Amino acid sequence: MTQTRPAHAATRALAVTVCWTVLLFSPQAHAEAALGELVFMLPKLLLMGVYYEVAQPTTLAIIWSVTALAWMLYLLTGRDVVDEWLSRLPTEDETRHWMSIHAFCTLVAIGSLVITMVGYVLWGPPPKSSVRTPAHTVMPTKTERPQAHNTLPYPYGKSPSNPKGQWPTSTESLPGQPWGASGGVGMVLLRNPTPEGLWARVCTAGAEPCDLLRQIYLAPQSGLTLERVTPGTYTLEYTETSGAQRSGRSEPFRVGTNPIDNTTLVLSEFRQP
Repeated sequence: MTQTRPAHAATRALAVTVCWTVLLFSPQAHAEAALGELVFMLPKLLLMGVYYEVAQPTTLAIIWSVTALAWMLYLLTGRDVVDEWLSRLPTEDETRHWMSIHAFCTLVAIGSLVITMVGYVLWGPPPKSSVRTPAHTVMPTKTERPQAHNTLPYPYGKSPSNPKGQWPTSTESLPGQPWGASGGVGMVLLRNPTPEGLWARVCTAGAEPCDLLRQIYLAPQSGLTLERVTPGTYTLEYTETSGAQRSGRSEPFRVGTNPIDNTTLVLSEFRQP
């Protein structure tokens, strides 16, 4: 009996080691790890969504306006008018409200202020809400976006995916070119605010010359989101395809494993050719 127990222990340890080895190196394990990471990020996504909604100027104005109105009614009448009116409504529950309306509105207003302050410190200013355009205002369509008269020769000539060997007419990746650094979940947002087209190249930081991981054409005043970027440190080189054909390079930026921590690059700094 004293000899079989160590044998069983050794067999059990070997079995556990084999199981963990199979799990760690199997494709299904990687998929489950990615799913687990997504589940772990759900609370953060939920909190960010609440912050983005509450921190909008319109939402804050409504919350504080209702609070001010409730307190004004209470100070003028000396009683909770809204609560008295609600208690007269026919409901199955005959119990009174556990808190006055003006006190409840005050708690909500203070809570919205705390959420806004904490969210601003953790995630920065919230994105601006989309503004509805009046019916009489005509917004430019995609076809009305300024078109660049590309004078820089297309670097790769003709190919089956680009029979004419020309720059794309809209923002997209260069046809037929490799799409590297695509094994992660990172995102990089590119913006071209200039009136010229841009040829953008994603490079590994420190690579001389650029190793051309991804290549994109950015139409004038347009943007593009690079998705599934592999974790690492990169730089972005870009050249005008029209006009003075100036070039620029971004500072090295880091892409991690969290898709929420994305990077935004505004391509507007150039050096003379």
